[in-house]
Amino acid sequence: MVTLESQVTPRPQLLSILSAALDPLRSARIGLSTIFFIHGVIGASWVSRLPFFQQQYDVGPAALSVALFCCAAGAVCAMPMARKMHFGSKRMTLLFTLLQCLFVLLLPIACSFPLFCGALLAYGFVASCMNINMNAHAVHIERLRKAPIMSSFHGFCSLGCMAGALLGSLAAQVSVNPQLHFMIIAPLMMVVAYSVRTGLLGNEHTQPEHRQPEHRQPEHRQPEHRQPEHRQPEHRQPEYRQPECTQVEALETEEATRFSKPNLMVLAMCLIALCSYVSEGAMGDWTTIYLHTVLKSSEAFAALGFSIFSVAMCIGRFAGDIVIKRFGPVNSVRGSASLALVGLATALLAQTAAVALCAFAAVGLGLSIIVPTTYSTTAKRASNAGAAIALVSLFGYAGVLGGPPVIGFTAELTGLRAALSLICFMILMVVILSNQLSRESENDATPFISNDVALDI
Repeated sequence: MVTLESQVTPRPQLLSILSAALDPLRSARIGLSTIFFIHGVIGASWVSRLPFFQQQYDVGPAALSVALFCCAAGAVCAMPMARKMHFGSKRMTLLFTLLQCLFVLLLPIACSFPLFCGALLAYGFVASCMNINMNAHAVHIERLRKAPIMSSFHGFCSLGCMAGALLGSLAAQVSVNPQLHFMIIAPLMMVVAYSVRTGLLGNEHTQPEHRQPEHRQPEHRQPEHRQPEHRQPEHRQPEYRQPECTQVEALETEEATRFSKPNLMVLAMCLIALCSYVSEGAMGDWTTIYLHTVLKSSEAFAALGFSIFSVAMCIGRFAGDIVIKRFGPVNSVRGSASLALVGLATALLAQTAAVALCAFAAVGLGLSIIVPTTYSTTAKRASNAGAAIALVSLFGYAGVLGGPPVIGFTAELTGLRAALSLICFMILMVVILSNQLSRESENDATPFISNDVALDI
């Protein structure tokens, strides 16, 4: 006979599953990984349909570059907001995720090329704000876990880019116009983002600990009666004392000193992000053309260039957390950048397309962990993490959108092999600047998510 106690008492296995599912940091990691995946899907969806937009508006490569620069200009407009708003909260991360899904719907309904550029300007602003928020939230989760996990978040972003590009390619093959394509993808991603909102860290996990003041009973002592002593007055020269600073002035001085220290570090992180994003953008846009036009491979084989590069980068980012934990950020970034440098040099010196294809895989592995480590270091060491991440994101958007056109214009003058050799100098700059990752964090104890903004939804 089954008793009531046996029906009510849960099994130990069920309790362990529920406790693991209710772990806030584990839920936050799953939820934010989904946000990174959505960012990659939305971004790759509209980029994969650029040939359609170019044909629709009947513009050449130069005009299309202007449209891409408008997207980068929108990202620049997000920089002033970073100093006024505290990015990285649960509400702001979800808000800009939904806005990115909404603003991508403006691109296919633009009835003229100037309106298309304006839509890209607005989209670039929202996408940059989402990029800042999700990276700031990721660094906060990384601090609470006390383990490097930033690279895996960017791995989900790369996975989303691959999924978005694949869906865009399939939509183009079956002649689905971008308006219907985006009308399917954007609402679906909004539903997914809203469904994982409860997993993101809320106010209860971002507030610093407040300790109650200790109340002690005052001690009552009997006054001591002493005879007054009569001393001769001493004549001393008046001492000059420096005027004491008020508490406000002391805090301002401390904040100014605290902000001035990491300025060179933030600038170094911006340069690393710029060089890395330029390299990633160049590999994404020019590997296929290099294999087909320079090494004379077939179109089908040349199409494998970007695919191999993307798969290698995705694998490297998922394995990057283990590498960073084992060797540290400096050795990891320096070694991975050196691998990318050797791989790109091999691809440029190769005489066969098969050797170059393997070399591009090495470039993808080498570039995979540089950007995640840059974001993690910037947010940990900057006094104003939101503004610092916004500045790094600004340089990143400038690199990924402005780098490929510069490579194209240089290839017109010197050839594609010589133009891609500029990327070698970019990666070499990353190797040189990797020493800036060695300093310890100056802001580990200061929560960078504002308690006024990090509210539950």
